[in-house]
Amino acid sequence: MSQEKLYDPIRKKWIISTPEELVRQKVLSHLLYDLKIPRSIISVEKEIKFNALKKRYDVVVYNGTQAFILIECKAAHISLSEDFFYQALQYTSILKAPYFMLTNSIQAFLAKIDPITGQINSIPTLPSYPFSSY
Repeated sequence: MSQEKLYDPIRKKWIISTPEELVRQKVLSHLLYDLKIPRSIISVEKEIKFNALKKRYDVVVYNGTQAFILIECKAAHISLSEDFFYQALQYTSILKAPYFMLTNSIQAFLAKIDPITGQINSIPTLPSYPFSSY
């Protein structure tokens, strides 16, 4: 019995299709084809360290060498909970990304973090490419 696979255009390999991977691939498709963000500035499923813990983000879009947008994906049946929100905030604080998005493909929460006050402001869409300074 073979498992269904999806081709990931960023990692350039076939990935086992899981509910979360389906959401991740929808997000990547949106970034690449709707927002026209180049593949070269998108990173998928990389490890980061938080204190002594190793974590793994879903998607990061870079602006130059700086993380610019952090995107965390959950399977469609998982709601956008407070825990999920705090996980994304933890990752954005590590990466210093000024924008983040949480999605389960049914719902999405997009936000910009004010670099001076740290205030989180909901935004209607992700920034357009090419990115200007924030």
